[in-house]
Amino acid sequence: MKNNLAIIGENIKKHRLNSKITQHELAKRIGVTHFWVCKLERGKQHNTTINLLIAISNELNVNLSDLFTE
Repeated sequence: MKNNLAIIGENIKKHRLNSKITQHELAKRIGVTHFWVCKLERGKQHNTTINLLIAISNELNVNLSDLFTE
């Protein structure tokens, strides 16, 4: 079973690619570095806040819950 960070990261990457947004562009829009987004998508970013996840869901035009479902 995957951990929550891995699931969130995979979902963010999937929705980001579907939206045709680069890691750099997403990072710029939410005020973080592209390295941070890269780590998040790999499930390695441990200091993620709910506010950043809300910002990501808004930028990707998906419901916040879509980032958590496997």
